[in-house]
Amino acid sequence: MHFNNTSEFSCERRAIGYHTGLKNDLLTNDQVVLLSHIVFNGIHIENDGRVEIENGQTRSLLLDLKSKIRDFKSNLKVIISTKYESDYLTAVLKNSARRKIWIDFIFWFIKEYEIDGLEFSNLVRGTKEERENLDFISRETP
Repeated sequence: MHFNNTSEFSCERRAIGYHTGLKNDLLTNDQVVLLSHIVFNGIHIENDGRVEIENGQTRSLLLDLKSKIRDFKSNLKVIISTKYESDYLTAVLKNSARRKIWIDFIFWFIKEYEIDGLEFSNLVRGTKEERENLDFISRETP
């Protein structure tokens, strides 16, 4: 099968920017124009599985970033990412009750903050058990 740029199977260029959640790490309009996705890394996982924004300043940065970006470039996808050093991730993934809370909070978080998704890259780099649990979560999630 042959694919060319005009086929229905062609894909657009993707440029992903990461925002650390630090105030001095703000993006310029020139940078935003080049992006298709922005990943905001400013949330963490609680011991019981809840997903929370780190603090009020981080919450303000997320809301401000989302508003400015969507006003400037409405088709830019905003994705959230958990901090890579999550102390509770393994415990949450091992326990089905905590895992359910975690999944429910992810869906709530996406809806509440009107974002486009969650990045799971820190799970891919995790232990063998964490990667297996991620596979299980992928099947468990509607």
